[in-house]
Amino acid sequence: QERQLAVFEKLIEENEDQNILICMHGRALRLFLCLLTKKPLTEMDSFPHANTTLYKVEYDGSEFRIVSFNNTDHLDSLPISFE
Repeated sequence: QERQLAVFEKLIEENEDQNILICMHGRALRLFLCLLTKKPLTEMDSFPHANTTLYKVEYDGSEFRIVSFNNTDHLDSLPISFE
């Protein structure tokens, strides 16, 4: 938890007013979203995730807000067949 927060604070500091893409595994993603939204870690399962899911988070200078939640729209156009 402390490592994620330290790296994230450095990213924000070095990339002020820029978009940042962060990729991580599911459990780490849930922990990270708890940190950003100030939820206790006991609520991490309230953040569902599918493989390659996207969460879009905006920062207004004082707090983070999730504006796109567990989004997989980018997968809809893939020509996948399970026959």
